[in-house]
Amino acid sequence: MEDALLKQQIEVLLDIQTKKFQQELQSLREELSRTKEELLKEVRSVRQDTPVQAPVAPQPVPVQAPAEPPPATESIDRNGVAPAEVSIEKIFYAGK
Repeated sequence: MEDALLKQQIEVLLDIQTKKFQQELQSLREELSRTKEELLKEVRSVRQDTPVQAPVAPQPVPVQAPAEPPPATESIDRNGVAPAEVSIEKIFYAGK
């Protein structure tokens, strides 16, 4: 008898919780639907406010041959040595 009563109480509690959960879920669905409608209205109003522009074809950019930079005579490294003063042999010294 006690088991049947306990089982019935559990079923009633589960039923109550299920109904509360379903009500909350329905409430959330309605709120989501309202939010979606508001967002769609805002998107439509923004689209109506902004004029639609035809895409503009990009203008071709004239290509120029790169000009050869003048030889650097100023010191550009941390030791104060100009690039013209350094030869390949000095960079790759092989013990000659």
